[in-house]
Amino acid sequence: MDLINTFNSLRTPDELFDFMNKNIDYGFLGNDNKIYNDSSSDEWENACLTKWRLADYKAMLKCKIGHCFDQTELEREWFRRNNYEYKTIYIYILKQIFHIFVIHI
Repeated sequence: MDLINTFNSLRTPDELFDFMNKNIDYGFLGNDNKIYNDSSSDEWENACLTKWRLADYKAMLKCKIGHCFDQTELEREWFRRNNYEYKTIYIYILKQIFHIFVIHI
């Protein structure tokens, strides 16, 4: 079964979580068609600013990689399809090193 069909068959948030852990790597497919998956590199940081674009859930399932925002969109799509009420909160923390958190409540 391909990932889109598997995704469509998931019935619980736990199944979604397990599915994502097993099938989706952290990173992204840049607009240059290169996969970026070393989040500790300078290349990653530059590519995030210049080559990253939000992937729809089908594209992410096809390439099996997603940035935190992409993975959030995959989760949001699953929650929407399964009639869960959800809100997405964007939290941006700026220090010498920054990280962005996206959560569902």
